[in-house]
Amino acid sequence: MAALLVAIVGGFVTYLAIQIERGETPDNMVLFANELKPPVKLAIELAITLDVGESVEFYYSSALLDHHADMNIVTNKRVISYQDVEGDIQLTQARYQDIKEVEIVVEGSFSMDTVVYITLHEGTPSSFRLLLSVEGNRDQRAYEYLRNRVAEFR
Repeated sequence: MAALLVAIVGGFVTYLAIQIERGETPDNMVLFANELKPPVKLAIELAITLDVGESVEFYYSSALLDHHADMNIVTNKRVISYQDVEGDIQLTQARYQDIKEVEIVVEGSFSMDTVVYITLHEGTPSSFRLLLSVEGNRDQRAYEYLRNRVAEFR
């Protein structure tokens, strides 16, 4: 029985690794623009419409199997948090000129994502969160990019 359980778990892990490599399921790290595979690009295109001249700079999904369950997107023009909670789409976004503050409120660890709060100058909601994986310190690179883009509009 134990051997069967090990075989099942091993098979699932192998399947998941193949799906991640293909881009069919979310990776466990923040992806840079040049690392976005066609299935990831398609998931983004189905969730949001990019403006003319807008490009994705950083992408991360904290979901295990489905990109659409959770997407955290940083473009050259805005920040986007997309979540599908039991069929209820929660899309929050802000252009850099509308952002008052970008702050890490939870430092990530091996088992926990970094939580970045985006506070807006005005509007509803007044803030929202962005999740970023700590793997490879890519959360810090995305955070610094965000801070620098917001600073350009001050």
